[in-house]
Amino acid sequence: MAYIGNEPSVNFTSFAKQDITGDGGANYTLTYAVANANEIEVFVNNVRQEPTEAYTVSGTALTMTGNVASTDDFYVIYLGKALQTTTPPDGSVTSAKLDTNIAVSGTLDVSGAFTSQGIDDNATSTAITLDSNGNVILSSNEPTLFLKDSNNANTTRYIKNNAEIFTIGRINDDLSASSVEHLRVDDSGNLLINTTTSATDVGIELGNNGITKMKRGTLGDVMLFVNSGSGSQVGKIQIGASSTSYITTSDHRLKENVTADWDATTRLKQLNPVRFNFIADADTTVDGFLAHEVQSVVPEAISNTHNEVEVWQDGEELPDGVSVGDNKLDEDGNTIPVYQGIDQSKLVPLLVKTIQELEARITALESE
Repeated sequence: MAYIGNEPSVNFTSFAKQDITGDGGANYTLTYAVANANEIEVFVNNVRQEPTEAYTVSGTALTMTGNVASTDDFYVIYLGKALQTTTPPDGSVTSAKLDTNIAVSGTLDVSGAFTSQGIDDNATSTAITLDSNGNVILSSNEPTLFLKDSNNANTTRYIKNNAEIFTIGRINDDLSASSVEHLRVDDSGNLLINTTTSATDVGIELGNNGITKMKRGTLGDVMLFVNSGSGSQVGKIQIGASSTSYITTSDHRLKENVTADWDATTRLKQLNPVRFNFIADADTTVDGFLAHEVQSVVPEAISNTHNEVEVWQDGEELPDGVSVGDNKLDEDGNTIPVYQGIDQSKLVPLLVKTIQELEARITALESE
């Protein structure tokens, strides 16, 4: 049982008792103020006195209808007052006398330093310190906060006081005990994902399976695209004072089987430029292509396949009655489209080669 003060005795009632020494008179002072005579019981020589007839009260003033001698055994019991309630001296209340769950109503004012000797059963040193400035200090050398799973394994680590200011050791669905770090914000404000190091001018860097690095420079490279398998750069975005360039890797050292002997004109004539408007923008007519028509001519310019829909993949949590490869359906029971896209810059080599072939034919005709 939790309590503050002297330990209650098993043989005592839970009423407060006041012993009074009679002085031969009828007027005495109570320790506690009461509202009426029925809130106390008065005993003289262990005989209970009748309220209002044998005595009256007014606050702390007790008036007996008869005098009480100093030799009489004279005492008062307060109904509803806790037995032996006292103000405990400093340092007298031990943890054994406190409930494990302490509710504080209002403000808990801590003067000086507040130290916890551990949050865990096996703690042997100070784990948390709340100092007089309101700072919370975790451990004594390198403050680190851990979230633990049901097996008491460290699964997530964050808040450090050295080089990085925010570190997460593990974020995944199974909360395994692996200590692989996935996310970091370092002291320079760089956001690092799946990596712990970065260039000095990197704002966001994605490592491992990540493919981009976003840099904080005002000019030049601002985003780099990296092959997650080889780690080599495959493209980037550059900015100038008033321009933006989208660049894909094209170095000759990365290429083989290079040839200029191919027929561009014949392929170009297979393309079908059209005018249309998008369904979502009925008032705007534009020039362009239908992706599936271009795919047979310049397949590298097109993403996805003709009339593709979403299907359930291996590794996904399958609904009842559904197998890998089955079509996914929306809330109305319709298939979910995977729309094709086009990179029209991939058509530029075909256009240039066709112009060159036309120029050669024109020159040949002019020389006849």
